[in-house]
Amino acid sequence: MIIQWKPEDKRLLVTSIQRFFLEEFDEVLGEIAAATVLEFIDEQAAPHYFNEGVRQAMGHEANAHARLEEDLFALLRPIK
Repeated sequence: MIIQWKPEDKRLLVTSIQRFFLEEFDEVLGEIAAATVLEFIDEQAAPHYFNEGVRQAMGHEANAHARLEEDLFALLRPIK
């Protein structure tokens, strides 16, 4: 699942990766190396984050659905 980044977004991400490596590891990373790190994150880590986001959304949806169902049942009128 490789994301097709807009060029300006990819530049920001690559710059951010370069800054991270410099600040955290005192390592100067070139643009190609930082872009490679971004590709690795896209391929290896991003699917895990995406799947977790979907799982959390499904949990929120299930809770919202349960609350809606309770609210709808509360609206039912007794039939005599």
